[in-house]
Amino acid sequence: MAAPRAKSPAALFPKCPTGIKGIDEITLGGLPRGRPTLVCGGTGTGKTLFAMEFLVRGALQYGEPGLFVSLSMREGFYNGDKKRWGEAKNQAGV
Repeated sequence: MAAPRAKSPAALFPKCPTGIKGIDEITLGGLPRGRPTLVCGGTGTGKTLFAMEFLVRGALQYGEPGLFVSLSMREGFYNGDKKRWGEAKNQAGV
């Protein structure tokens, strides 16, 4: 008699799609829903860009709320990007 097959890790956790095709593919559907996810890497590796993409796509494509907290960026760092993200939000009617 064969031993029961273990479920894949992807089947154990509900997923939250990121809306970023490559990320959703390699994570088998997105990030674990309702769990914190640590994104780490050196300076300039795209951590902040990934976080912003995830938040904007989550709001626009899936109607998800989001919050971004940075403990290391100086005041005014995101001012140029806020306008662009606000325009994307307005175009989507969110």
